[in-house]
Amino acid sequence: MRPNGAAYARIAYARELKGNARGALEAMQMAVQSTSAHDPEAQAWYVAHVGELYLRLGNLDEAEREFARADFIFPNYPYARIGQGKVLAQRGDRAEALAVFSAQFARTPSLDLAARIGDLHADAGNRAEADRFYQLAEDLAGPGLAQTEAGLALFLAERDRKVAEAVTI
Repeated sequence: MRPNGAAYARIAYARELKGNARGALEAMQMAVQSTSAHDPEAQAWYVAHVGELYLRLGNLDEAEREFARADFIFPNYPYARIGQGKVLAQRGDRAEALAVFSAQFARTPSLDLAARIGDLHADAGNRAEADRFYQLAEDLAGPGLAQTEAGLALFLAERDRKVAEAVTI
């Protein structure tokens, strides 16, 4: 009867899954608008996802603006900081992207961040450091016997690491 941010976000995800990135962006912007200013973390979450959608659409300027806005609404918000690093990486500023990702990794280590840091090292030709962060990414995913994380499977497959294990996961 009265959709809130969560409802609009679900609509955005459904549209995105169907390949309608522009429709997803529109719904996620509605999520931002329907979220109370008294919930800055939720606002930052939706705004950061608007930034992600702009990033997927190839609009780096808008993505950068939205990630900065999310960081302003909720300072040092992890999704905003990671998004800012993604924009830097796509613009070719790998050193600055590495600094952003590394600082965030120190606060909240994750498979995604370790993989992104490893990728930046691999792009720079630093294979040993890339492998170290790729191993950290695998370790952060948890023990193999309990592993059902699709993110780990995708990480392994995209980097041609333990492909048989990726298929099993």
